[in-house]
Amino acid sequence: FFFQAEDGIRDAQESRGLGDVYKRQEPLFGMLANPKTIDFDDDILLLINSLIRRTGAITPIMRELFGVFPKVFQKYRGVLGALFTSINLYLIRGEDFVREKPALLETVLEIAVEALFTKSKEASEADRAEGALLIHLCLQKYGDLFNDASLNKVYELTLKRMETARVTFMKVRLIEVFANGFIYRPAETIAFLSKIQKFEPLLKEITTNTKDLTHSYDKKVIILAYISLLRHPELLPPSESLVVKLIDEAADLLRRQMMMENEEARAKKEEDDDYDDYDDDNGNQQNDGQGNVDEEPFEEESPKEEEGENEDEFEHPIMAKATLAEAKVSLTMFVSPLKESDEFAEFKETFLALKEKFPNLVDELRRELPPVKIDQLKHMLNSHRVVVDRRSNNTLPRRILKVTTRKKA
Repeated sequence: FFFQAEDGIRDAQESRGLGDVYKRQEPLFGMLANPKTIDFDDDILLLINSLIRRTGAITPIMRELFGVFPKVFQKYRGVLGALFTSINLYLIRGEDFVREKPALLETVLEIAVEALFTKSKEASEADRAEGALLIHLCLQKYGDLFNDASLNKVYELTLKRMETARVTFMKVRLIEVFANGFIYRPAETIAFLSKIQKFEPLLKEITTNTKDLTHSYDKKVIILAYISLLRHPELLPPSESLVVKLIDEAADLLRRQMMMENEEARAKKEEDDDYDDYDDDNGNQQNDGQGNVDEEPFEEESPKEEEGENEDEFEHPIMAKATLAEAKVSLTMFVSPLKESDEFAEFKETFLALKEKFPNLVDELRRELPPVKIDQLKHMLNSHRVVVDRRSNNTLPRRILKVTTRKKA
């Protein structure tokens, strides 16, 4: 369907010192081979997910289990459920396994597309959108395995699904399939869209939908897509104004990303402080943390349009909130290498390379953009991600202040 590859799963190899541990689980895992005969298949998948997270490895027994995932998916009637996280972790932790057997990627794409198009009454739009996230991950980790035919097939199906997408977050997930294509297969993706005269219309779709993005992953995907396009100006239609527009859109989205993440961090800190105050009242000592003096968040009034997605697109407001919350949970659980990127540093690096390649770029930006946009661009060029919690390795975007020393009298 997507790839021409031999079927089957590679014979099990010796595990990396974990064989004895998993041997004891083998009878339980074996029950998953016929998921229709058991009612605790979800529990087995959750156990598998937990073991992968703890060990960071896909053992030989787990490799064999991958072959039964399509049966589990059929039992779920087109809804991924716990299988979403299982496939996500297999693709992340089992790269050598997948690359040895490209047919496995074929299986994942078939499951993802079926989830995306399912008409099951048990599936919500958030469930369907998980299919798009798996396609994102296939491009992020294994984009080099796609030949032109398989890549075009994915894009054709994505465009078909976009025709029936009703809610904003589903439109965004589908647009992000192409955004990931811009990042990992730019030449082929631009060529596909240009051939069917969809490149510029898709850029307009991106611009239209970016103001509704409420999750940092969504913003990061689009920002990195803009950056990748700017890194390959030779692939773009010949237009200086397009380069200026991409720089402006990327800077504006970076600004929104910074404001949103820092606002969320402030809200979390206030919540933690409330708990600390409660502990103080009960005789516990409060910890008063101090930030770095040479870093500051980019301060600006929070944008009103980012309070939530358009709930009128659903028939019932309660269902709207529940489905939107479910989609956000999926994104939070989603493990992606792209989440580790520093989009601020990459934007600065790309901009400096463009300045060197196009000496008149700054003059062109000053002609095309108002002063407030130029100031915004400067702020973003002086920003990058800073680790704010070394235990969790969490980062926040910060604008770095230049430290000046007072001259001696």
